[in-house]
Amino acid sequence: METEPIDSPAAASCPRWVMLNRYGYRRDHSGIAETTLAAAAFPSTGRPFGVSFCLKAPPASSIFLYDREDQREDTFMEEVVAAHGDCLLLEKMLHRDDARSTSSTNWDYFLYEAGSAAWLPSLSLLAACFFPMDYERLKVQYPSFKTSQRLYRAIVAAGYLKHWAQLEVTGDHTAELCVLRLGRCHGWDLNQDVPIVRVTGEALPLSKAGEPMRWWHTDAVVPAGDRFLCWVDYFHSVLLCDMASDAASPKLLHMPLPMKSDNGGWPWPSFPGSRPDPRWSMNLGATGVAALRLVRVEPRCCSCCGPGETTCERGGRSGFTVTTWTLTLMMEDRRSMRWVEDGVIDGDELWASLNYEGVPRVTLKYPIVSSADPDVVCFMVSEDEYVYREGTKLWMVEVDTRSKALRSVVCEISDRWGEGYHLAAKLQC
Repeated sequence: METEPIDSPAAASCPRWVMLNRYGYRRDHSGIAETTLAAAAFPSTGRPFGVSFCLKAPPASSIFLYDREDQREDTFMEEVVAAHGDCLLLEKMLHRDDARSTSSTNWDYFLYEAGSAAWLPSLSLLAACFFPMDYERLKVQYPSFKTSQRLYRAIVAAGYLKHWAQLEVTGDHTAELCVLRLGRCHGWDLNQDVPIVRVTGEALPLSKAGEPMRWWHTDAVVPAGDRFLCWVDYFHSVLLCDMASDAASPKLLHMPLPMKSDNGGWPWPSFPGSRPDPRWSMNLGATGVAALRLVRVEPRCCSCCGPGETTCERGGRSGFTVTTWTLTLMMEDRRSMRWVEDGVIDGDELWASLNYEGVPRVTLKYPIVSSADPDVVCFMVSEDEYVYREGTKLWMVEVDTRSKALRSVVCEISDRWGEGYHLAAKLQC
């Protein structure tokens, strides 16, 4: 991958936070010579598996690289599933030697800890979860049930200190939550029929066509501070779990998102291929110890039409706004919890910046909230609609949403590994 600075300060040798590409690169195929924070472990195959990182200051992409001693191993993806501080949850998908079908795909999960000056980075294989969750039981009960394993495995969640959790919404107002608390001898705990309630304490109504839980799909999981895990469906709502106080009898608080769904309120079915990817326009990040920051990019027509989808030539091509909201997590006073709009940036305000010269005047995509400063959001800019086409020229821009200033710009060349899919992480080298 080629990187060319346009108008940004020299990259810090050890940035405060990084935009980590979710998908791993084989180090011997990457062309990258210098890496840092290396660690290794033995996966379930018994063959050594090593990881390292090429870190760059945002808005440039940082890269996760992996090594495998046995080149015959049929591994087809390594991915950073979640990040919390200097901890990462890594997913390694592979086929067993005697497996040939997708249904026999296996997953290993690793906890990576970046360490500090006092200790070295570490990589640990997590205990496997053998509890059959709801969709797996359905496959046994109904052999013709054709749910994609990959779709649900993507729900495997994020880190709350040394807690890792997997969530599956099972009905109108219940879910299953499987939690691993590291250091406990009995490993995973399966909590069935976990209630989903409104932040006011009231039960959710039974589903009708259009009710959010009917088609819930987890787009991302965000750990907030030292207590909260937050699952988000970008078309509908956030589910909050207080991992500190609800360990014995957890419950999930349902908090609607502050804006109307792109599709007029009608939920997108969560079947593979039927639901658009909302990550190109939305991102949820943690701010401080008990707050969430939401950012959304929306098409904007001319002033006579206002925000929202547009078919006019100007708005359809490039007009847009960026809106940010903050949700303070107040579990003791849940009824007071609400989204507060922080501000709106119009695309014209960014284009007027001198730093924007040479960058295409098109809609910003794939926002990422900084884990060091929640007022800072990074975006991708590309003239090509298919930003993942190998060799596509991309611009990564860093914006201060409070001052509405363009802080820096970096030019990169896209590759086939999903340049837009980043996680914010703090990996101190």
